[in-house]
Amino acid sequence: MFGWLILPVHIKISPWLVLIYPSIIVLILSALYRKFDRIQKAVVVGMIVAIVFGFGDMLSFYGFKGNLISDLVASLPFGNQGIGWILPTIIMMIIAQLITSLILKSDDQNLESRKEV
Repeated sequence: MFGWLILPVHIKISPWLVLIYPSIIVLILSALYRKFDRIQKAVVVGMIVAIVFGFGDMLSFYGFKGNLISDLVASLPFGNQGIGWILPTIIMMIIAQLITSLILKSDDQNLESRKEV
């Protein structure tokens, strides 16, 4: 609980935290999932998306206010609160998990068909 209160102080000290904190939050929350081994690829995709949005926030922190990523984040839900990266990250993680599941299912079917031959 106290970490969220102290986070703004640390961000003022180190702007690089702005870059990595969204991906760290994705990793921590995903690790709480009981079947983490099944969603690892989706978590990697989520972390990459979160880093991209964190990069836009970092550029804004350094004074590059009109960058494309920051403008996009500001137009998203929760963008005014500084957490506009959440919705795109969740959507991309769901898409990545669906694609991964389809690929694994296809691979399983191919293995079964090879065993029958």
